[in-house]
Amino acid sequence: MSSAGVMITLSTHENKEETRGIVAASSTGAERTVQGTANAILRMIFQKSAGEAVKTERVYLDLSDGLVHCTPGGNKAFENYYGFRCDSLDHREPDRRVMAMLMDDEYFRFALFAVTPKEGEYNYGVGQ
Repeated sequence: MSSAGVMITLSTHENKEETRGIVAASSTGAERTVQGTANAILRMIFQKSAGEAVKTERVYLDLSDGLVHCTPGGNKAFENYYGFRCDSLDHREPDRRVMAMLMDDEYFRFALFAVTPKEGEYNYGVGQ
């Protein structure tokens, strides 16, 4: 069992010192669950939408067996970009769900929310 908690803040010192929360997340479960949460945070920081942030990766390191698992397409892309072949093409869908929410950072007028969908499910949070 693993757990993690992360909060990223932004501090400004223009007129007065102000600290605003940008991203907060926590997770408990298997290492893949914690990894999925960390990946979602990083993807949102790199300007991905909430829906994109919760998708399952095509290439991932499974810390329980130490192998890099890929989909066939993920293996081909990984080999083309990095010259590295995956250890296993046995890409298992993780038994986890990641939830992500992104707030309008200027006026808090809206929030985007997404949950990791199972294959073929409709993601009601983002309409995909």
